[in-house]
Amino acid sequence: MVEAPNELLVSAAVVTSTLILGIPVAIGTIVLDNSYVPDIVLGSKSIDAGPSGSKTLSFGLQTSPDEAVLASAYISILASIVLAVSLIILRHTNLLGRTAGWGAIASAAANLLAQIGCIAAWGILLMTDEAKHAQSVDLSYNERLQRYDTRGRMFTREAWACSMQALFREREGAWAGKACVNIKSARMVTIVTTLFGGVLVGVAIWQVRGRGGWGWLRGGAARRERDKNIAMEDYRRS
Repeated sequence: MVEAPNELLVSAAVVTSTLILGIPVAIGTIVLDNSYVPDIVLGSKSIDAGPSGSKTLSFGLQTSPDEAVLASAYISILASIVLAVSLIILRHTNLLGRTAGWGAIASAAANLLAQIGCIAAWGILLMTDEAKHAQSVDLSYNERLQRYDTRGRMFTREAWACSMQALFREREGAWAGKACVNIKSARMVTIVTTLFGGVLVGVAIWQVRGRGGWGWLRGGAARRERDKNIAMEDYRRS
């Protein structure tokens, strides 16, 4: 099938825009969130492990917020690639057209939900002590033990980096200032990826509508139901 040059240009623009919306910002998020923060032990606890004796558990920085941010970024990259491939199939072939349509809708919707979920998780976490920056009364350095005394409090990587920058700049400033800004920026960038995710959902719906909308996407079942209704009307008239 020979296609008009304009159609190819439109397809190239749509696919390129899809990849730009889904990949560069997500890569930036990954780079920012992977800023160096030292692995430290905030506390430990001994528990009874049965016949084998006691066992000591160590507690470090909370990494679940970073894992959520990174997961949303990787989902954005993967979803934009799946969406781009689906749009190419959707615009230029009849083979697997409906499968590509569902792939476009599903990938875009899953990406948007992942971004919203990340923001929601962060919104909840920001209300907890772990995400708040420490005050001087909460955090001190024990010279004898060569470790920080957190008085049993846990910290996220962002809160720890920002606390180190604010309270122990001379000791930890070489890494803390950069990590504080970068990790906080990575969290804020998820707002951008969420907005872009909404745009990608709009692109997917727009392309599916161009092929026939939801009726076309439902495929054979919808057509069979329509043909059945037509046959029933013809029978009644006969």
